[in-house]
Amino acid sequence: MDAAISAARSGAKRTHLIYRRVLRGDACHSIRGQPGTRAGSDVLDQSDPKRILKDSSTAVKGIECLEVKLGSRDKSGRKRPIPLKGTEFQLDVDLVIGAVGQKVDHRLLKSLGWPPTRMEPRR
Repeated sequence: MDAAISAARSGAKRTHLIYRRVLRGDACHSIRGQPGTRAGSDVLDQSDPKRILKDSSTAVKGIECLEVKLGSRDKSGRKRPIPLKGTEFQLDVDLVIGAVGQKVDHRLLKSLGWPPTRMEPRR
């Protein structure tokens, strides 16, 4: 989400957000509702990027994707994407930004004693 919004704010004429599962709720609305992305963002959920296509000079010219359906739940509790044969499609693009889900790693903060056991007053 952040990468698509940043790309649009940096001047991208069009952005595509490709996601293997289904975007719902606030996440989906945040990309469609951001200034600079309303007219040019495509949210392609239940799509799996398979291969970056390049021209003879190795410049990016597209991305090949495959549609998926959601199957049974995996260990994380999310429905597992299942590839649908014969549903390949290509998008013409000139830049690909790879982005993965993330969660906060608190180890550094904990090693520094954060949060403190007692909050100091502001000076």
